[in-house]
Amino acid sequence: FLESGSFGAIPLVDIGLDSPTDSSLVGEGCEFDFIFTRLLDSEADTVPLIVTGTAESGIDFNELPADIIFEAGQSEYILPVSAIYDEIEEGTESLELTMKFFTCGDTLEFSASAFITDSDPLAIEMGGPEEICNDFLEFATLNATVSGGYGHIDYYWTKGSLTGNPVDPADSLNPNPMVQPPFFSNSWLTVVDECGLFRQSNESFYVENNCPIFASNIF
Repeated sequence: FLESGSFGAIPLVDIGLDSPTDSSLVGEGCEFDFIFTRLLDSEADTVPLIVTGTAESGIDFNELPADIIFEAGQSEYILPVSAIYDEIEEGTESLELTMKFFTCGDTLEFSASAFITDSDPLAIEMGGPEEICNDFLEFATLNATVSGGYGHIDYYWTKGSLTGNPVDPADSLNPNPMVQPPFFSNSWLTVVDECGLFRQSNESFYVENNCPIFASNIF
């Protein structure tokens, strides 16, 4: 027999975690999902959700429902969670979701955890300017120092403006594309971290074609 607060006739469940970092450690600003899966789905059911951990609801992550509601025929329930980006140094905080049900005097418990860690603000220190000489077949390599963010950082260099075409059409994520403008060029940078937080440069990387002028001998 099954008691109140259980899965009724459906006592088997698994709780998984899907995050952009492919791990249980996520940065502030990240969005991730807890995935609840039941093996039998013939009946509707409502199961209380137990939320514990050092992370605080409404402060460190969005408020979560008190119950997980499965409709008849529904075997999977996806619960989105947003780790709130607050720029406050808090260390790593835990969020654990648990479901319990009681059957024949036993308590069965299923849980999954995520760990929310600080993310420093993204910042861009643009390199350049540079001068090249096309006559000498010189190229300028675009570069910038990027700090902050969480996890892997993607670089998007664009021509002329932040909404321009990629500097490197063959690889728009090339962190250090090379340019050889006929006269001059302005290249702009947008960076995006694993959690989707982004920063756009407030200045361009300026490159000028400036070849030396050699005086000719006059007889």
